[in-house]
Amino acid sequence: MTSVDEPIFMEEETGDSSVRFAVPAKTLYVGAVAEENIDAEMPTLYLDWEVARRLQFESQRSIQIDKEVAGILLGTTSEDNSLIKVSHIAVARDEDSSPVHFKFTYSVWDDLIDQMENLSKEAGEELLLLGWYHTHPNMSVFLSRYDLRTHRDFHRPYQFALVLAPKLGTADTSVGYFVNRGGGTPLLPGLHLFGAKSRREVTAALPWKFQVVEAEGVEEGEGDGDDDDAQDDTPVLHQVGMVRKEAPDWLTLGQDRAEGPVASILEGMASAVVETHQDRIGVLLGAKTGNHVTIKRVRFLGHLGEDPDKERQDLVGALRFMAATFPATGEQKILGVVRIVSPHRFSEGDTYDPVEHNIRIALFLGEVGYDLDEVPFQVGLVLYPGIEEDTLLFQVFAQNKMSRPVPLMSLQAIAPPSLRPNDRWEPIAEPVFTVEREPCLLPPSPVPPSQIGTSAQSARMKELAQTFDDEEPMPAPARAAGAAPAGAGGGRAGGAMAEEGEEEDEEAPASDRRGLVLVGLLLAALAALVAGLAVLNMLQARQDADPTQSGGDGGPGADVLALGEPYAYTFTGCGAGWNPGIACVPFSDAESESAALLRLQKRDAYAESTIQPIEVWLIAEEGLKRQRLDRSSGGDGVYTFSVQRQGGNWDRLWGAPGEVVDADIIILPQGAELFIDDELSFLRRSESLRIVAPTPLEEEPENLAPGGEPTPDRGGTTSPPAAGSWRWHSGKVVEQATFDTGRNAFANPLEISGGSSTDGTWTLRFRQSRRGAIVATLPIDAGVTADLTRHVTSLMREPAVVEALQAQASGDRVYVEVQPPTGSKLVVAVSLTGTVAASVSTEHKICVMIANPEGAKLEGRARVGDAPMRPTFDPAKGDKGECADGGATGRWSAATVKGDSLLQFVYEGSDGLPSKGVVQKYTIGAKFKGRAAGCYAITVFVDDLGFQAKAPELSKLYGLSGGRCQ
Repeated sequence: MTSVDEPIFMEEETGDSSVRFAVPAKTLYVGAVAEENIDAEMPTLYLDWEVARRLQFESQRSIQIDKEVAGILLGTTSEDNSLIKVSHIAVARDEDSSPVHFKFTYSVWDDLIDQMENLSKEAGEELLLLGWYHTHPNMSVFLSRYDLRTHRDFHRPYQFALVLAPKLGTADTSVGYFVNRGGGTPLLPGLHLFGAKSRREVTAALPWKFQVVEAEGVEEGEGDGDDDDAQDDTPVLHQVGMVRKEAPDWLTLGQDRAEGPVASILEGMASAVVETHQDRIGVLLGAKTGNHVTIKRVRFLGHLGEDPDKERQDLVGALRFMAATFPATGEQKILGVVRIVSPHRFSEGDTYDPVEHNIRIALFLGEVGYDLDEVPFQVGLVLYPGIEEDTLLFQVFAQNKMSRPVPLMSLQAIAPPSLRPNDRWEPIAEPVFTVEREPCLLPPSPVPPSQIGTSAQSARMKELAQTFDDEEPMPAPARAAGAAPAGAGGGRAGGAMAEEGEEEDEEAPASDRRGLVLVGLLLAALAALVAGLAVLNMLQARQDADPTQSGGDGGPGADVLALGEPYAYTFTGCGAGWNPGIACVPFSDAESESAALLRLQKRDAYAESTIQPIEVWLIAEEGLKRQRLDRSSGGDGVYTFSVQRQGGNWDRLWGAPGEVVDADIIILPQGAELFIDDELSFLRRSESLRIVAPTPLEEEPENLAPGGEPTPDRGGTTSPPAAGSWRWHSGKVVEQATFDTGRNAFANPLEISGGSSTDGTWTLRFRQSRRGAIVATLPIDAGVTADLTRHVTSLMREPAVVEALQAQASGDRVYVEVQPPTGSKLVVAVSLTGTVAASVSTEHKICVMIANPEGAKLEGRARVGDAPMRPTFDPAKGDKGECADGGATGRWSAATVKGDSLLQFVYEGSDGLPSKGVVQKYTIGAKFKGRAAGCYAITVFVDDLGFQAKAPELSKLYGLSGGRCQ
């Protein structure tokens, strides 16, 4: 069982390591099932032998110390994430672990990041965070609900979770690789080891048992909380601030049944503020009884800029719809605002006045027509994380309607004992915060994970903490240069200063010194509290007698409705003049993987009512099937939302190809509830439509099971191919073959049998991976041949395929699909041997023309490669010059073109130009890269002096078959 204090690493990688991905040349497969029986959707995992040995060592160490151990795995991945190579490991420190839990604390992650950076430097490339591992000593392989919470931060398709379950008294270790596929975490039953000397060495040193089924339930006494002591997870009431003996009777930070204690959520967001360098503002929601305020929920808003005026506009706009959802007469109402201030804005000696930074919530609520007579007592809470280590400095203000906030000194907070807000939260005595020494720039100590992110709302809070705005994702969290090391102290600002002329006892503990100061300020704090309440009551009386301070006649609902529609949108994927009564067909392009379904533009009402990003969901079967559409921005508030043809949850949503799906399109801001009402309901829009499920781009063979074997029937026997279909002589749907890239030849014939068609066009397709993009296609007229070796060899010699093979290593596997005129598709799984020649040659026919700027006919000779010199021709004759002669004349000559082949030409004019007789050269081979054999016209351009003016042009005029232009 693992837990983590905050989201782990950046959403955006800083480089593209897939560009440097290379499959290991020699590997050994180990696993619970044969490799060909692994589902084609699963990735192929390559694991370094030394990393595997270290993992086995860590699992045995876990048994010896009787604690869970953990760490991260690093490496690279292919561009399509189908191949994953683990090359490095970083072991986490055992700071907080037990036999049934391991906690990734902030300091643990800090050390892992340092290891990751150092390993990347040693490797000479940026290593990706591919996965994380932890042990279950004397347990089994499963992901607990806490493990799944940790794994939410490893959501990319190339990431995985590894669980090692060693047993006492044996070296045998059960292992489970949980990969991200199909919207879940299925177990990968096998992998490839590279770097090992022999299979005997692997068997002796790596006694792994791969699991294919996850264990059920929670085992070995794993409790409901992340810590051994369940009492730590039971929230209690703390007294926070200057009041120690008498309970403060005006403000309580309570808890929500779904989200947990508000104090814990505030500390979690305070840590995010230190990491992101961005202030955060949230609205405090709760209940009021007399003059007592209980905060039960905090709603953090989107990114706010540096400009206080713009920030104020955003805040007021967001309050418009929140005021309508949480009216002052309701059970839950708006009771205040919290601002968390980034420490990176401060240096020693700086001052900060919260009143000037948009905490006057009562003033803003009055602007949107909130009934302040019902809630005259408002709260302003300001938190300053990262100023002092392990201390959260805070200010709290009482507000009343249009009055200036009055600073107070205390509050109550419901929180688990381990949070210790009464020790960690320290009040600032003055209304203006003064920074007395350089901030430590360290987030608060870890918050118990059981109190953070335990609901969808908390997850959205952390998601918003990683978002700048609608278009720009948050950069990678970075530790500030010059930050104080762990253990470095920091000075308190304001709240614990000694009286003037009084010397501080340097030998007394910090808590005792603070106690002396608190006693000295207690009477002043209580006096300020009484005076503040008196001032508020007086201002309230004045407000009641002054009708000009009214919130308005129309009420909050009228203000929101007056804003008008927030969006303008059209279903662009349904075609022009689409009738909603007709099923929508977004995939008009049969080959497209995605289709733009909806175009949306934000109106002023959206900008005035929220600062959240927009999402669009496709919902079917009354919410049982749902999928979020992909969003792309066109600028100026215009967005395009697209649907996917297949993959992930889309396959489940679409159903059968051509089936009409009755669905709802729901438009709403990020963080809003899809179905039930919340404070964002005013911005939710729904449309019903009927949408036609697209045909998948690729269909599996009829009797193809995972791994390529024919599907066994219920009796355990293999079903024969359907009548009239073609099949390989081996009887398999996927034929295994070996191709020598040095000789450009197959080691064994590719023979087929069956079929009911004696003629027709067959199609061959080359793919670098089982479901990768098609690199090249070759149509053939195979007739009734029983051997396709010659045809498939021709496909493997196509220039585009040869270029693709140059990026492959010996031992790699590629795929050739064979589609007969009738019957099921056949597949050749081709294992590569040998090396691809660096310079690939292709036979072409060439016709060369020369032109000058005026288009005058020029005389000359030219050749490509080793071909003999031949006369050049006039490009001004017809649309394509004299070379457009059908390809059957003597103007055309055969030429073997390689990557470094030269075009050589000589100008032979009679006007005495200096270029006459000079052999001019140009590397033409690069222009032929990836081109199929054909008849090409090359046009050379020369200037007035007869020298090259620009690069030659290349155009294919005819195909080439049997040595003839056609």
